[in-house]
Amino acid sequence: MSTLSIHQQKMKMQLQQTNCSKDQLWNIIEDHFRYYTAPGIKDELWMLTIAILSSDQAPEVETGNDCNSRLHFYEQSILFIEAVDQLYRQHEKKKKKRKSEP
Repeated sequence: MSTLSIHQQKMKMQLQQTNCSKDQLWNIIEDHFRYYTAPGIKDELWMLTIAILSSDQAPEVETGNDCNSRLHFYEQSILFIEAVDQLYRQHEKKKKKRKSEP
């Protein structure tokens, strides 16, 4: 069962193709940032990270190394999200500028 809309499922199928176009990739990024802001994504990732690290249901998080790996994943994901967010905002500015030019 998927929580993705039919439109998003189609985008997922396109992404899984080896020759996904730049426009298709931008459509996925634009769709994502329509639903979530970078700060909202960071908050959700932090909540998931805390839930995993404090869960009795996650026995693989028993050592300091395991916790460190998950925290590293969280920090690396935040860095990635912030970079994509800035790329998206620059892209949107360029689109608006092109539309406003005669």
